Amino acid sequence: MSLVLALVLNVVSTAVLVVLGRYWLLSFSLNSGEQILESRIVPSVGDITAYLSLAGLVGYASVVTSRRSYTSPLQYVAFFTAVLCLDNGRLFGLIDWSQQLSLWRYTLIESSRDADVIDELEQRSQAKGKDSKYRMRCLIQRLLETSPIYPLISFLVIGIWIAFVKENFTIRSVAPQATEPSLDLTYTPPAEAEIVISMHHESVGAVSDLIASLKAIPSFSSALVHVYTKNEEANLDSIQQQTGADNITSLANVGREGETYLNHIIYKWDSLAGHTLFIQGDVHNPREIFPRIRDYYDPDKTGMLSLGFSGNVCDCQNCGDHWGWSDDMVYNIYKEVYPRRVCSKLLLSYKGQFIASARRIRGLSKRVYEELHEAIVTENSWAHQEEYLKGRKDSLNAPFFGFTLERLWSLLLQCSDLDVAWRCPSILSGTRDGGDKGDCQCFDWIK
Repeated sequence: MSLVLALVLNVVSTAVLVVLGRYWLLSFSLNSGEQILESRIVPSVGDITAYLSLAGLVGYASVVTSRRSYTSPLQYVAFFTAVLCLDNGRLFGLIDWSQQLSLWRYTLIESSRDADVIDELEQRSQAKGKDSKYRMRCLIQRLLETSPIYPLISFLVIGIWIAFVKENFTIRSVAPQATEPSLDLTYTPPAEAEIVISMHHESVGAVSDLIASLKAIPSFSSALVHVYTKNEEANLDSIQQQTGADNITSLANVGREGETYLNHIIYKWDSLAGHTLFIQGDVHNPREIFPRIRDYYDPDKTGMLSLGFSGNVCDCQNCGDHWGWSDDMVYNIYKEVYPRRVCSKLLLSYKGQFIASARRIRGLSKRVYEELHEAIVTENSWAHQEEYLKGRKDSLNAPFFGFTLERLWSLLLQCSDLDVAWRCPSILSGTRDGGDKGDCQCFDWIK
């Protein structure tokens, strides 16, 4: 689903609820007095039906598109709990009938209704309101008294939600896009894992806590730690002592975290660890990425595992996202990585945090990394010229191309398969029922 279509669908559904919610799909009612009361006091059963209809329709429309939208069981429970609270117990006969009688009487008198109707309501209120059988009879009577269109609408709503839930928990494979990745199978890494941290003005204590949290994950408990700082006034010995990092390197404050990662790849080309976790000192979504690493990282299989937003796809020749970013250079970079493939849809990466294998990093020519590094750090390169920038803000320490590089790590590491976009739940959802470790990443295919 395109961004425009998704926005239109949400705007239209919201507008229908706001403008027509109290009149579209009339309530199951005993009489017109109740309808008048409901429109003034609480949402009507028709309102609830409208909410369910549109929420189910939008959910189903989202889940069947290639831009995956996954709803966890907890989110379903939270939604229907909210609906029950909004319903205020009326649909399920939980309201105090004697209290509602006084409200009905006030409304009917105010509306100058026939006194016979009031008498009828008084007789009904004298019944045992707390008797569950009585309430069930009232509900059945209300259903029988209503127009035949309401049961049809109810079945339609139920059908929409059944379809939504079924598609949500069904693992669907889109037309395969990825071919077997190019891997360097001859390389022997000197270490199993390494954590690379790009640091600027973050608190040394916060970085120390980050390292401790990462090392608490069994797969990274013995990982090497290399901290790169772009704070030229930083005390390297103090940082190393406080964080316990194995290596500390000072870099010029250029290129954002992308330059740090390129620098590490280029200058550690022949000493890359088997897997490298690239992350910023100011980690994004800390509560979510640690579970994501635990749930998905596999030291034997992981080739590329993004630790940012999931499922964001762009048109390769017109690549952009709903945060206002777009870049025509994406197509050229794609052709560097996949010279023999047709570029259509592209999976983007976010947050500048991911795990990559040395086999996969080295599967791409070192020259590509070097050219990207030169573009981002050289003041007179194409990445800092107006012809490319087209009026967009740019500087060496905050280059526009840095935002592009952040989104292209999945491409550079040959993990732009749309199956990953479809299968992977959001970083907030965590995992999905029926899913597996391959949902959010690309494995190294080793025969």
